[in-house]
Amino acid sequence: MSMDEHTEACLRAMLEKKQMQRMLASEWHDCTMWEALEWLGKDFMRWHIRIKPQVMCELAGAQYPPPMSEALNYGNDYYVASPQGVDQYKWCDDSADDEWLALHICHTTFEAAEAHSKAMRAVNAQAAEKAHAGGVK
Repeated sequence: MSMDEHTEACLRAMLEKKQMQRMLASEWHDCTMWEALEWLGKDFMRWHIRIKPQVMCELAGAQYPPPMSEALNYGNDYYVASPQGVDQYKWCDDSADDEWLALHICHTTFEAAEAHSKAMRAVNAQAAEKAHAGGVK
């Protein structure tokens, strides 16, 4: 049995624990994985399920996924964005983890942290350019 691209993409997203949405009364609403699976199994409802669009942060015109907002389980990998690049760490539930989380520079993927790092460099370059244009050295 073959599966259409939409259904396959939704199933992959659910395996990755992404938030799903379903169309109710012409509006998208968050739904559980089980509700999404039920609707995907019905031909007439399949197209009323989608992966919730990811909200993006923006700095100096560069977009990146939102940073982590909650602590991870002990030992999980995470990535810290800085203007110098990205560093990988294991969550140890220590003061460094808590401080970086509070600074909103922690991400669960390298790609997200890399995009955040590029945005930091872009905003720094923009600020320096503005200062130099104004005669500040």
